[in-house]
Amino acid sequence: MGLFGRLVVLVAVAVAPAVAIQAMNEIDLRRERQAEIHGVAVRLGRLAASELDRIIDGTRLLLGAVLEGPSVRTMDSARCSAYLADLQARFPQYLRLGVFRADGTAICASRPVPPGFDITAQAHFQETLQTGEFAIGTYQFAERLNRHALPMALAAHDDAGRVIAVGTAALDLGWLTDQLEKRSLPTGGSLTIADREDTVIARTPFPERFIGSSIPNTFIHLLHAPDIGSLEMQSQDGTRRVLGYVPLTFGPRELYVSAGVSTEHEFEAIDRATQRGVVLIAVGATLALLAAFIGGRLFLMNPILRILTAANRLRDGDSGARTGLTDGTTELGRLGLAFDAMADGLERRSADLREAQGRLLKHERDFSRFLVESSTDGILAYDRDGRVTLWNPAVAAVTGLAEGDALGRHLLDLYPTGRGDDLEAAMAAALSGRPHAIPSAPYHPETGREGTVETQHSPLLDEDGRVIGGIAFLRDTTERERIAARLRETQKLEILGQLTGGVAHDFNNLLTAIIGSVEIAKRNPQDHEKAARFLDNAITASERGARLVQQLLAFARRQHLQAAPTDVGDLLTGMEDLLERSVGPQVSIERIVPADLPPALADPTQLELGILNLAINARDAMPEGGRLTIVAGLVGVANDGDDTGADLPAGDYLCITVTDTGEGIPPALLDRIVEPFFTTKPVGKGSGLGLSQVQGFAKQSGGGMRIESRVGVGTTVHLYLPRATSAVAPARAPVRPRAARNRSSALILLVDDQPEVLAGLAGTLRDAGHRVVEVAGGEEALARIAADGPPDLLLTDQAMPGMSGAELIRRARAEHPALRALCMTGYAEGQDSPTLPDGVRVLHKPFDTATLLAAIDAELGVAVSV
Repeated sequence: MGLFGRLVVLVAVAVAPAVAIQAMNEIDLRRERQAEIHGVAVRLGRLAASELDRIIDGTRLLLGAVLEGPSVRTMDSARCSAYLADLQARFPQYLRLGVFRADGTAICASRPVPPGFDITAQAHFQETLQTGEFAIGTYQFAERLNRHALPMALAAHDDAGRVIAVGTAALDLGWLTDQLEKRSLPTGGSLTIADREDTVIARTPFPERFIGSSIPNTFIHLLHAPDIGSLEMQSQDGTRRVLGYVPLTFGPRELYVSAGVSTEHEFEAIDRATQRGVVLIAVGATLALLAAFIGGRLFLMNPILRILTAANRLRDGDSGARTGLTDGTTELGRLGLAFDAMADGLERRSADLREAQGRLLKHERDFSRFLVESSTDGILAYDRDGRVTLWNPAVAAVTGLAEGDALGRHLLDLYPTGRGDDLEAAMAAALSGRPHAIPSAPYHPETGREGTVETQHSPLLDEDGRVIGGIAFLRDTTERERIAARLRETQKLEILGQLTGGVAHDFNNLLTAIIGSVEIAKRNPQDHEKAARFLDNAITASERGARLVQQLLAFARRQHLQAAPTDVGDLLTGMEDLLERSVGPQVSIERIVPADLPPALADPTQLELGILNLAINARDAMPEGGRLTIVAGLVGVANDGDDTGADLPAGDYLCITVTDTGEGIPPALLDRIVEPFFTTKPVGKGSGLGLSQVQGFAKQSGGGMRIESRVGVGTTVHLYLPRATSAVAPARAPVRPRAARNRSSALILLVDDQPEVLAGLAGTLRDAGHRVVEVAGGEEALARIAADGPPDLLLTDQAMPGMSGAELIRRARAEHPALRALCMTGYAEGQDSPTLPDGVRVLHKPFDTATLLAAIDAELGVAVSV
């Protein structure tokens, strides 16, 4: 190939990329132009909608001025009609102006009202009457005037708010079309206005073809769209246009505007430019690119970027952001000025709002701090990491820790070992958005202060409702718990005190019987039959005294419930004397217990205590005397939580009903009488724990309690206990001592600090054939064992001065591990119970000879475990 050919090839190669670039640029330019056309259509629609808004608003203001005129207020038809005619002459865009009463009769009009004209049949008139607001009607054709019209109406009200007149105006749609035609539209462009019934009320071009016609169905959904938009489609006149649709912003959107830009005319220039660009590849492309770059940068991109930058700054909180655009002759310039005006208003409002919020926030902080600082309950707050951020003075009083010692520290560090699990659970619940309570429990902070505290943890939320930490409310319950414990003990002492007189009377009677019987037996030593009879009488009286003592000790002791099958009839029979002494002679007692009543599953001692509590309450409710009725029976509960009122699960229950004829309890207090420490008795007459303890016993036993009362009639308490599935264990027959000649003789070391007891027990044991060594204390017993060797059995009292029985046994077994031992005590089970080595039995005083000898025989027959 020659040089010329190569040059051609090089030029072709150099030009080819330019041609491709130009072609791509022309394609992009067409797309950009299409986007511009859509923007132009929307802007035209907005401008037309704004102009229409102005016209409608002007009509509303005009009607408002008319209705406020004196001639309308005075109903002067002549003056009013003249005034309206003058207004119509000044404002020729209105075909008719009129004022009508609510019933449709004309007050005045700018033109004579045609005969038979009924304005009440028109929708806009009825709408104004119903809403009292400005209303826009739909398209009308005024036949007498041969003009198209758009009616509007506005109501006038009296001082009571009633509609007294309606002003109407008929806008000349021909005039409105003239206004549209005055607007500068692109070649082939169009403007269309439709009413709410989708009827064209104004259009350019070709108004005569389309005014009064309906909008095609394909375009109706666009007119009713909630937002401004654009779409390319074929218009009613067959021209393909980009249509921008804009709802009227005035009122309830009763008018709609669309603006069309012809794509054919708009793209014609682009096509010609494309052809020229193909011919003038290099020059045209360069100039076009340069012109587009410079022009877009100067006249479009710079203003848009300034507006976007200001909008982003304003969005990010910069209230001083402005566009700086001052040229109001262009759309972007006017948009920039409108944006700056809006920003000025927002800045003023933001400043006022910030100032008001600051004042309110300060008041809230001051008030909140006052509440926190003055609260008698401890209040503390912690963040999501568990570190203390708030610590009011009451917390310091509760915990003993000052604010400076607590702030910034983890809350777990302020609680003692052993409370961490409760606190972690409460904090976890609060930080997950749920409240959590820690019941009253001991608290031992690092300061050494001890007490009990109940705590309520709740989530701490920010303004958006997000959990940012927790807040805890602390209440010192130390004194309350101390008082509660004292009152629980006081209540027992109170009942024991009430029994003291009756018990003393019974013991005096028993001692009288014992002393008299023993003296008669002493005076008649030769009359063995008579002496034995009176000695049996003394033994019987002694046994009654022993039972009474055991009953009182069991009543006063602290113990866990030991549920067992209990014969309620036998229990009430055994309590007969105790109940009679407790309620006094002025109260008669009636017991109704079926013979075939099955046993209840309950702790008999606590059941006695509960019945005694109810009997004493009944006695106090009958100061002048009355009748106490105790009824026991079997009831069945078929479904959980039935109508017994005691919230019982399904099953069989023994119901013990205690009824008095006393003063009764007022209904307002009936729900509170089972609350701990609540009492209706005078100060000093009751602890308020009796009924709460009875209810607690019933529920702990698997039953319940229900109370009924009527003022002036009396009170009934129903105590429900579960039925036992097994029979009551039979009473053990008394063990009679075997004759001394049949009992193996054993060496017994007997230890007791009471000489009378020591002598009596030694005599009993010797009568039974045992050899007895008597000592009066632990040191003497250890010395005797060291000197003579271990006995067959060590029988010792527990409560002795110097050395207890338990200590004596331990020290003796330290030298003689196989030593057998029995320990005697006069205390009830659970009170001062000796802590004995394994395998040592306890013998409770008082006991008879049979019980003593049976225990010794059992001990001597069992090998001791070491």
